[in-house]
Amino acid sequence: MSFLLSSLPDFTEALPFPLNQRAKKAVAAASLDDGFDVAINSLSFILRPSAQNPYQRGFGQVQKDQFDASEAAGEQSLRTWWLRSQRSFAAGSNVRYFEPGSQADTADTFWSSRGVDPWGDSLTLLKRAVKVTESPEVATGWGQVAAVGDAASKFIHVHAAGAGAYAAALRDGDTVVRTYALGATAPAAKPAVGGGYAWFPSGGGVTRATLNSATVVANHFTGAASGAWWVKDRLFVAVGPSLYWLAASDATKAITAGNLVYTHPAADWKWTSVADTPSSVVAAGYGGGSSNLYTIGVVEGASGLPTLNTPTVAWEAPTTEQIICLGSYMGSYLVIGTTRGARVALVTGDGHSVGQLTVETVNPVLDVAFYDRYAYVTSKANLVGGHTGVWRIDLSRPLGETTRYAAASDMATGYTGDPQSLAVIGKGRVVLRTDDGLYVQSATEFEPSGWLETGYVRYATTVSKHYQSASLTGDISTGTVTVEVVDAEGGREGVATLSGSTGWAKPVSLAGQVGSALALRFTMSRTETAQTPRITGWSVAALPLPEAPRLYRLPLQAFDFERNRDGVGFGYVGWSMDRVVALEEFLNSGAGPVAVKIRDTGEEFLAVVDSYSFSSTAPADGPHNGLGGVVDVTLRRL
Repeated sequence: MSFLLSSLPDFTEALPFPLNQRAKKAVAAASLDDGFDVAINSLSFILRPSAQNPYQRGFGQVQKDQFDASEAAGEQSLRTWWLRSQRSFAAGSNVRYFEPGSQADTADTFWSSRGVDPWGDSLTLLKRAVKVTESPEVATGWGQVAAVGDAASKFIHVHAAGAGAYAAALRDGDTVVRTYALGATAPAAKPAVGGGYAWFPSGGGVTRATLNSATVVANHFTGAASGAWWVKDRLFVAVGPSLYWLAASDATKAITAGNLVYTHPAADWKWTSVADTPSSVVAAGYGGGSSNLYTIGVVEGASGLPTLNTPTVAWEAPTTEQIICLGSYMGSYLVIGTTRGARVALVTGDGHSVGQLTVETVNPVLDVAFYDRYAYVTSKANLVGGHTGVWRIDLSRPLGETTRYAAASDMATGYTGDPQSLAVIGKGRVVLRTDDGLYVQSATEFEPSGWLETGYVRYATTVSKHYQSASLTGDISTGTVTVEVVDAEGGREGVATLSGSTGWAKPVSLAGQVGSALALRFTMSRTETAQTPRITGWSVAALPLPEAPRLYRLPLQAFDFERNRDGVGFGYVGWSMDRVVALEEFLNSGAGPVAVKIRDTGEEFLAVVDSYSFSSTAPADGPHNGLGGVVDVTLRRL
C-alpha cells in the first residue's frame, strides 16, 4: 500500500477527533516491553524500515490553501502576509478587538483615546480646554452654564461673586457681554433659557434676567424652586415633589399659583429634568426607591389652548440607576444621563425606545448638551487618567442592533473633581463648568498632544502571530506621530516616531513582535498651536504561527515469532494478528488518541492516526497462520 499523508486541518477547522468520544475512555500510558522499539498503548513492536516502508519523521501542513473572501481587497491575504487595515475611526471607542473581517460592527472602531478627534475624515488633535481666569468668574465651587439659543456663541455662566453674592455673566464665546447680579441666595440648579429670558431657580424663587438688557427681576416667581426648564414655550418649575408650569408673560406671583402638572406620591421625589418631544413633554426624577421617565401628553383644551395630560410612566430605570439629567434633540432622540452612564432613546409615535448604556461611567452623568449630530455628556473623572471632561455621542451612528451609539472621549480639563454642567456653542465648542472653575474650548488652539489606541488585531484567532510591519497614512507636515505596539497583556513599546511628511505613507517595522494579539497606539503632538498632524489610516501585516504538528511514519513488524534487540525471542501462534486486530479495534472504537512511546528518542506522547495499513506477503506454512507482515502507521502528535 502506498504511503498516504492526509491533508492536515488548519486551525480554523474542527478538532481531529470528537470530544465526546475522547471522553469515553481514558488513555493509559504506553507500555514498552524490554527490547522493543515502539509501543502503541499496551502493544509493543519492532521497527522494520525498508526502501518501500521507511521510518519517517516530519511536520504536517500548517495552513491550507485558501482564497481572499474579504469585502476589502487584500484585507485577508492568506497565502502571504495577513493584512488588517482601518481608514475611519468614526464608530467610536470601547471595542477591544478589531475584527472587521469576521465582525462587521467592529469596523471603524477603536479601544480608547484622549485628546483626539476621531469623527472627521482623518484623526486629528482636539481643540484644547482653556480655563477662564477673569475675576469674578475665576471663582471655584458651585457654578452653572447654559447655552443661549438666539446666538451661536452665547452662553450664561452662573458663579459666585464674592462673599454671600452670586452673579451670572452673559458671554459671547470668550467675551463677556453683560453681567447680572443674582443676590445672596445661591441658585439651586442650571438656569433655563427661553422666551427672551434666563431663569435662575433658587430657594427663594425663580429670578428672571432679560437677555437683551441688564434687567433683572429677583424672585419673579416666588417659592422654593429646585429646578427650572423652558419647554414648549412654558417655564416648568419643580417645588419638592410637585411640578408646575408658568408662562413668561405671567406677572410676579408664587410658583404654586401656576398650573400644577403633577405631584409625585413619594415625599422625597426630586425632579431632575424636563424636555420635549413633538407630541409630549417628558420629565424625569427619582425618589421613593425608584427612578422614572414620564410622558405628559399635550392636547388642545376647551379654550383652544394646549393643555397637559396627567403624566404616565414611559420608562422605569433599573434599580441600580437613577435618572440625573435628560435632553431631547431634533424631536427624534432623548439622551438620558443616569448614575451609571448615558443612554439614548428613540422617540417613536408609541413612546420611547430606551437603549443600552452607550457611555458607562463610575460617577453619575450630570448634564447633557447637543450640537450638530452629537450629544455631549459629562461626569466626574470620566476620562482616561481619571480626569474630568466630556464624552461625545454620534446620534447618527447606531452600532448594529445593540441599541448603543458610537461614542468617544472628547474635551478634557486636566481636573479630577466634580463637573456642574455643560453647554456647546458655535462650531461645536464645549463649555464646561466644574467646581474648579469655567473651561471653554479654544476656537483655534489644539491640544499639545493626544493619543488613540486601536483594538487588538488577532485575525479572529488566538493562535500566535508574527507581526511584521505597520503602515500609516496621513499628513504630518507639522508635529509628530509616535507609534507604540501594545501586547496582549497591555504592555507598550515604542517602535517609531514620524515627522516631516506631507501625504505620507510610512512603513513602520514592528520588530517581529510575536503574540496572540497586538494593538497600536498613536500619539500625536503638535509643534504649532493652530496646526495638527492628521492620520487617515493604518494597516498591519502579520503571519499566523500555529504550532506545526509532528508526523511519525512507523513501519512496525508483526509476526507470530520475533526476536527483540537483545536477541530474546517472543511470540506464539497467532500473536501477529492478535496485535493487529487489537490495534484496529482500538482505532475503530472512537476511543480517542493513542499513547505512544519510542525507545530510541525517549519520547512519550498522545497522537491520532492519520493513516494505517497492514501488509502481509508471507504464505501459510505448517502450523503457522502465515499472516505476518508490516503495519504501516502514520501518527500525528498532539
